[in-house]
Amino acid sequence: MASPEEIAGKWFLSLCSRKNSAERDQLLTHLEKIKFDEFFTLHGRSPVFKTYHVEAVRRCLARELRVDYPMARALLEKDETGDLFVGERDLLQVAIKRVRIDPRYLGEDLKKSNPELLEMVKLLMSHGAAVNCFDDKGYSPLVYTCMLGYQELFRFLIEAGADISTDQQRKSPEQLAKILKAAKDGKTVEDEPKEQVNLLQVTLDALISPQEIVDMTWVGWPPGVNFDIPLWDLNIKAT
Repeated sequence: MASPEEIAGKWFLSLCSRKNSAERDQLLTHLEKIKFDEFFTLHGRSPVFKTYHVEAVRRCLARELRVDYPMARALLEKDETGDLFVGERDLLQVAIKRVRIDPRYLGEDLKKSNPELLEMVKLLMSHGAAVNCFDDKGYSPLVYTCMLGYQELFRFLIEAGADISTDQQRKSPEQLAKILKAAKDGKTVEDEPKEQVNLLQVTLDALISPQEIVDMTWVGWPPGVNFDIPLWDLNIKAT
C-alpha cells in the first residue's frame, strides 16, 4: 500500500503531466490550491516526498508551454531550504532543451522566442541545480545552450563556473544517415562509438541542421526553407 507521501507525490506528478490549455483562467482550481498547500505542509520535509517534488518540477520544465513557467515557479516557492536539486544532474538540461525557436526569429536574440528561459535557469541554480553535470545522453547544460545559440545564457553559465573545455558526444552525419535510412526501412542500427567533439562543433552542427530546435508547429517557413526535412537528408556529402 502506498504511503501518504507517495499518494501526495503521485498527485503532484499527475498535476504536472496534464496538458496545458491556453483557455485556463487560472493555474490551479481553488480545491487544487488547497491540496497543493496542504500536501507540502504535511509532507514537505519527507525524503520520499522530495523525490516526487523534484520530478514534478522536471515534468513542468519538460512540458511547460506558458513562457513564465507558473507551475514550476509555484513548486520552487515551496523549497524553503533552497537545496531541492542538490545531487541532481539534469535540471538545467531539461529546461534548456525544451526550448524551441520561432522560425521568424532565427538568427536573432533568443529572448524574442523564450523571454523567461535565462531567469528560470538562474532560479533553478538558486535551488541547487548544478552547472557542471551530464544528463543521461552525456550532455551538459552548455551543449544545449550551444545548440540554441543563446549567447547571453552561454556567458552566464561560463561566469557561473561551467567548464567550457569538456568534450561532448556527437553522432556524425554518416551515423545519422544510417539511422534515418534504417528507420525508413523499419530496421534498427547498432550503436557505434560516438565521436568526441568540442562545443564549437556542437554549435556548427546546430547551425547546419536546426530542425531540432525550431518550433515545428509553425506553418510558414522562411522562403526556400523547409524545416520538416532534415538538412542532412538532402545532401549528406555536401553537408
